[in-house]
Amino acid sequence: MRIVENRSKGGNHSVLGLGDWDGERSASSRIHVLSPNVRNGIESLMLDPVLVAAVVAREHLEFAHKHGILFQDEHYALMGAWDEARWQKTVDTVQKMVLGTHVDLASTMPIEYLSGKKLIVSKVYLHMDDHTLQERVVECFAF
Repeated sequence: MRIVENRSKGGNHSVLGLGDWDGERSASSRIHVLSPNVRNGIESLMLDPVLVAAVVAREHLEFAHKHGILFQDEHYALMGAWDEARWQKTVDTVQKMVLGTHVDLASTMPIEYLSGKKLIVSKVYLHMDDHTLQERVVECFAF
């Protein structure tokens, strides 16, 4: 952010920046904040429970079945036809795996996806320090 501000003050009016919210950052005329008040950082977007579930289902079907990400008769190709209720079950499963005992599904936020589906995601998951979230996802899904 400092680089953008310094270059802008130096006369470069085409420079723009994109930053993580990090629980506090505000946008400016030169800086866009990614998902303010919703997601802590870009890792929260990249490690969204929907994306984690899809990758696990595609890359490790046995693991997905064993941990309840997919039901026994399901596979990756069927996920595109899921309704919100089915997605919500999987999102809840991923969150519980990542958050462990820290899961508080009473404190949630609705997240709308490009498909138009709206799912409920824990604020703890969304607001967790992005590096901590990354570590927990890797711990849970390293196969």
